Amino acid sequence: TKQEEHELTQAVERLDEAEIRQTIERVLARLRTEMPPVAHAIQACLDLFYALQSAFRKLGMPEDRTEGGQPAYSEIIGFTSVGQAERWFERYVAESLHAVRSASRERGREEIQALIDYLKEHYTETLTLRKAAEMTKISEGYLSFLFKKETGTGFIEFVNGLRIEKAAELLRHTHLPSYAIAEKVGYDNINYFGRIFKKIKGISPKRYRANYTVGSAASIPSE
Repeated sequence: TKQEEHELTQAVERLDEAEIRQTIERVLARLRTEMPPVAHAIQACLDLFYALQSAFRKLGMPEDRTEGGQPAYSEIIGFTSVGQAERWFERYVAESLHAVRSASRERGREEIQALIDYLKEHYTETLTLRKAAEMTKISEGYLSFLFKKETGTGFIEFVNGLRIEKAAELLRHTHLPSYAIAEKVGYDNINYFGRIFKKIKGISPKRYRANYTVGSAASIPSE
């Protein structure tokens, strides 16, 4: 179904092997129960394969080939039982995930580091996961997964962290009003800025500034 195709794509983006296998098993279980004509069953397997192939290719996996160099679908059209299909898809998923993980590990680190460098220079701009995905040419779902894996935090949380650290510096070392500081670090809503600041620093911008004299490097006392 379209819903299962969507779930499969999302699972591949997250490299969620368990969910990928569950979706495949659900589709093949229907074939086992409904026992459609062979041609229909083969077509269902091909549809399943093409959905997987499309999702894996978005992660940079090259074209699938059999050991003899033939397209992978050439094996599917020769299936004679659901059991054979189950074993084939189990092997295909395992090999594909291994290939993607191996190829993406280094590429992912490089892409995320380049993105982090960009964010540090452009944190005042409007930054969204979608824009970052377009820049890195990585799907939003997979980029979110990679970013959190490499940085330990989500994309938006990371951007907010950069902005709030700069805001804290301006509060400590300048007399700029909070609304001006909010604008300087990328927030156009002073109330939202205040909420994010307190969430990260534990106190309001006003209280934070009150704990410092201009130019001081003293630590903020606990409340």
